[in-house]
Amino acid sequence: QKPTVNEAVEFIKTIAAEFDTDELHPENYDWHEVRRYALALKQQMKPNADSELSERCQTLRTATTLSPREAEVVALKEHGLTHNAIATYYGVIDKGTTNDEQYPLSISTVDEYSRRAGEKYDTAMRTVEELEEAYGPNKPL
Repeated sequence: QKPTVNEAVEFIKTIAAEFDTDELHPENYDWHEVRRYALALKQQMKPNADSELSERCQTLRTATTLSPREAEVVALKEHGLTHNAIATYYGVIDKGTTNDEQYPLSISTVDEYSRRAGEKYDTAMRTVEELEEAYGPNKPL
């Protein structure tokens, strides 16, 4: 049976909190179990998945200027994953299919995706503020 979104999120948060940043997952966890949870989460982010996470990813991908990866990072953060946990998740799903082919994604890379998403949000808010000044808050544009 596939883990639910919440089970996968909690599992990834747990393993991310238990390891050093130079390892993919704590040695006391079975690699196949780690990958099963990560892949379950990945499946729930696909456009055709019937989940809140999928819907949120789709909205962020299509209704904003966020890149697909920025949209995923924002959605994963909204589901409670830290940058460390997101780096763990991407390390497991982005590379090869065996533990030897994997390595953790740098937390600074996740920081960068998050920073860029934040910048795009700030720019959008400034645009709205400027247009409200010009047209008024209730004026349709």
